[in-house]
Amino acid sequence: MSADISPQLPSDPKEFKPFFKEEPLRIVRNLASALKGDPPRRPSRPLTSTEQTQLHNILQACSSVAITPSAEKQLSLKGILGIVTGTVPNTRWEFPEPERALATTIFADFSAQNWGAPPPPLPTPSSASSASSPSPGPDPPSAMPTMSAPPLSPRARAPPPPHHPIYGARGIMRGVLWHRNPRRVSYSLDPRFPRPSAKRYGHNGIPVGAWWPSQLCALRDGAHGHAQAGIAGSAEGEGAYSVVIAGSGAYRDLDRDFGDTVHYSGVVGGGVGTRALRQNLETGKPVRVLRSSAGEWRGRPSVGVRYDGLYRVVEEKVVRGEGEERYARFLLEREGGQREIERGRPSGRERRDFERVVEGY
Repeated sequence: MSADISPQLPSDPKEFKPFFKEEPLRIVRNLASALKGDPPRRPSRPLTSTEQTQLHNILQACSSVAITPSAEKQLSLKGILGIVTGTVPNTRWEFPEPERALATTIFADFSAQNWGAPPPPLPTPSSASSASSPSPGPDPPSAMPTMSAPPLSPRARAPPPPHHPIYGARGIMRGVLWHRNPRRVSYSLDPRFPRPSAKRYGHNGIPVGAWWPSQLCALRDGAHGHAQAGIAGSAEGEGAYSVVIAGSGAYRDLDRDFGDTVHYSGVVGGGVGTRALRQNLETGKPVRVLRSSAGEWRGRPSVGVRYDGLYRVVEEKVVRGEGEERYARFLLEREGGQREIERGRPSGRERRDFERVVEGY
């Protein structure tokens, strides 16, 4: 339940150049130049393990940035991600598949947030439809505004058959591309698949009890704004939109999950996630809480990730962890008047489908 995806990596755009010793875009361009070579003077070559690690760290750091138009411009995020995914014109290189898949997911993540620009207003129902629905619920995900992303590059994984039971239009992995190489299986969002923005407070059209096989799928449906980070939101705005309780990371000894109340920890004064939750405490904005099967509460989902409703950040305390280090610990309390937490999700069928995810298509 860490407030920051990778505490050792920078999340502030101002810290990127000092950390990596050079502008990230320049590093990525140099790596692309090595991959494509300059025949006959300089032949192409694969990335070394050190270079691939450096690239992976740059992408991980990019994924933890609180996206804003100024952050995108300062870091040239579209340029970095475009080079790695191979969507820039006249591409003559090919980055390793794990990094291309990660860059594709980050691009889709930021596109779903409209690259930090204000989201378009929700559609206003007509007076006639309002009269026929005296107690309308939240807008379904299909009615929410969606953000566009570039088409797949020629080297990207082909999409699944539309009627595939797991990856097809009605499957639990719809809108997700499956990648496999000799070393690993990875997943990325299909940038052509329409997705609602996760950059909204409240339920955002997500019913309490909704379940996904992975956090990536929660991003796909607008429940959470990051494929990996535990907190999605802005430290400069009104706070976090959502958190994922995973029961792991640097704060495992401090975090506690009791169902209706949660202790969620972060570094004192530091990371974007910590500052975002502090904004929720000040503004009173609710936070969507998603639980992972990796959590500690006995009511957590058996596999995957489940949406358990809206919580309020009601308290912040400074506590000491192991080694007498100081941490910020937030108390989140579940709002009343919501459906009870659906401990029965995932269902038996969903668990069986989950077992088939790794088979791909």
